[in-house]
Amino acid sequence: MCIDDECYDTYYDDTDPFQDDNNNNYTTNINANDPEQFEYKVSLLNEVQARFEPSTFSSSYIHTSSIPDICSICFKNQTNFESLVCNHAFCHDCWSQYIDTKFQYQNCINYECMKCDKRIPHNFVLQHLSSDNRKELYKKLVVKAMIQVEK
Repeated sequence: MCIDDECYDTYYDDTDPFQDDNNNNYTTNINANDPEQFEYKVSLLNEVQARFEPSTFSSSYIHTSSIPDICSICFKNQTNFESLVCNHAFCHDCWSQYIDTKFQYQNCINYECMKCDKRIPHNFVLQHLSSDNRKELYKKLVVKAMIQVEK
C-alpha cells in the first residue's frame, strides 16, 4: 500500500480518528449488510493497526549504541546512535529533533533519512515524537491517509 508524500495540515477531531474533513465518520460507511465491504473495511483497519505494532518494524532500523562516536549532525560525542537500513547513523537526539520539528511545523506523515531518501518507518517516527498528543495525531493522520488511498 502506498501513501502520498504530502503533508496534511487539517483540523481533526481528537476523539475520532476516522473523521474526515467534512466531519463525516468513515466508520459510518461500513455497511454490515454488505459482507464484502464490511470485510474489506475491517481488513483495512486491522492492517493500519498492525503498522503500529512494535515488532512490525523491528528490523527496519538498527540501534548502534555501544560504540562512542561523533554525530555528523550535532557534532557531539554520543553513544546512542540509530540508523535505518541505509546505515546512516545519527544520535537519538538528532533523530528526535528532526522528526519532532518536521511534524510540529508540517504535520508530515512520511519522513526520509536525513542523508538519503530511505523512508523512515512509522514506528521509528512514533518513538521520536516528543509528546503523546503528537503521537496520537500522527497515528490519526496515517490512518486518514491510508483510508483516502484505499477509496
